[in-house]
Amino acid sequence: MADAASDADLLVAIPQDVLAFEAFYDRYFERVTAFAAKRCASAEDVADVVAQTFIHLLAAAERYDPARAQPAAFVFGIAGNVV
Repeated sequence: MADAASDADLLVAIPQDVLAFEAFYDRYFERVTAFAAKRCASAEDVADVVAQTFIHLLAAAERYDPARAQPAAFVFGIAGNVV
């Protein structure tokens, strides 16, 4: 399911499905890391931003509304707040 699911479907499923989180993480890890690397001074800070972004995503996923934002905007909004 995860391979065929859209990013929005995965994000909506995260609160009830650990495999959805895993698939979503796999799709966005590199992009979030690149986002953080452009904004952080050290590799340790990048790692912290990436980890905190996905921790916050777990807590916020139940509030995600596909009608209001694309999944990437939702994730990078969280990452921007973490930075």
